Amino acid sequence: DLPGELPTALVNLPCADEAYRDRIYALAERLRGTVGTRETYIDLANHVERELGLPAHFAGVARLGQRDTFAFEERQYLAALAQALEADQLDAAREIIAGRAKSVWRSEPERTQVWRVAERCVALLDVANRVEQVWEQEAGHVDKIVAAYAREDGWSDLDRRQRLMEQSIAECTECEELEAVTARCRARYREMIDAIQQRFLAAVFKTGWPPETVLRQAQVFDRFVAPALAAREKVAYFLSDALRFEMGRDLAGVLSTLGEMDLQPVASTLPTITLVGMAALLPGADGALTMRQVGGDLIPHLGERCLKTSADRMKFLAEKYGDRFVDVEISQFLSLTSTAKRQARLKNADLVVVRDSRIDRMGETITLREARKYMTDLLGDLKAAVTQLVRLGYCYIVIATDHGHVLLPEVLPGDVVTESPTGEWPLKKRRSLLGRQIKEGIGTRVFNAAHVGIQGDATELVVPNGFGLYSAGSGYFHGGLSLQECVLPLITLHAAWENQV
Repeated sequence: DLPGELPTALVNLPCADEAYRDRIYALAERLRGTVGTRETYIDLANHVERELGLPAHFAGVARLGQRDTFAFEERQYLAALAQALEADQLDAAREIIAGRAKSVWRSEPERTQVWRVAERCVALLDVANRVEQVWEQEAGHVDKIVAAYAREDGWSDLDRRQRLMEQSIAECTECEELEAVTARCRARYREMIDAIQQRFLAAVFKTGWPPETVLRQAQVFDRFVAPALAAREKVAYFLSDALRFEMGRDLAGVLSTLGEMDLQPVASTLPTITLVGMAALLPGADGALTMRQVGGDLIPHLGERCLKTSADRMKFLAEKYGDRFVDVEISQFLSLTSTAKRQARLKNADLVVVRDSRIDRMGETITLREARKYMTDLLGDLKAAVTQLVRLGYCYIVIATDHGHVLLPEVLPGDVVTESPTGEWPLKKRRSLLGRQIKEGIGTRVFNAAHVGIQGDATELVVPNGFGLYSAGSGYFHGGLSLQECVLPLITLHAAWENQV
């Protein structure tokens, strides 16, 4: 179905009569579309392509028809797509993708991977353009910024599309054809989040954190867990480390089939580290959580209770709820192979706390490529655990997190702060310093601790400008002050009766 004339070198090839065109197309479609004959078709097409030297004859030809008869056509269309994206011609790129959706050559695993990268690059650029059109009018007060980030079609879509794009790049074994495109998409994403980040930091400096109109992280237990326990409901409380807001949205979407589901944004407690965020998710944390200096460290406290480790936090809950409480690590729970074993592990407790540290552990301990490749898959485990708990009679599910994260392919030159501010910093992280400043450093923002909701033995929180860091390392990080780190998902699920035991 070549739209134009054959190249000069091929004009003398024998061709079937025009009267047989539809029959030939139907035969070829059947060969391509049938599992038993597809490989035969591919072998024949590759033989003809090599014998006639077709790639050389059609080099530079942009319009090759709608049918990908030969493999070189699919590759040339991919090259055309890359050129369209380089020229920011997204409509043309989408048209190419739609035209190749049923290409037989996309059935090959390596080509499937490449085209998935292309599709996700287009999706990211689409969202970036959409956000750019409206963000200037919304990037004012911190309340409006958080609302714009968390709404259904909001700025967090940038993070979601970037996560999925990076996942597909990590999965792709041969992505050389799209290197320029992926580099452009990464630069575009960084350009967008940098611009938003500057407005966000300026708004927080002006009005403080957390915003008054957003649920505080320290309110979660007392508002969403404690009342259900008081009503003698069976509650599963997930503490999922580093669950970014957009990941929470995806998780909420797949959980909606189980019952009445609600997702809302939560303002984190600063600094955005596990030590602080997990303590903020305990009973009575709102207004009572303080950072106290113990030896040379700043440790969260509830009253006089020091909460340094996960064991400290679980002991706190055990003392409050007694035998009504049990905690379990998610991988251990999913490893139980029968209903009887799961019931025995949970002991019919009213409050089951499911601890999940895998996103954070993966981001900080394995290679960044592996983290990008597998991090999304962890959402499936969360759904599986929720489903099993619902079947065991835990009809009310609450999923919360301690902090979000930033996931970049690399730390760019200039991101690492070369001159840290001088001071006494009993809490030092890659993205923040908490304590008392003596001399201001270059490339940092200084916040009064109380102005950003931090109570206790610290007077200043210092963070780098933009997405800067105080130490080099991988592109996965948290601990700072950004929408990706500070705006968290809270998911509540009331399971439908038919999904319970």
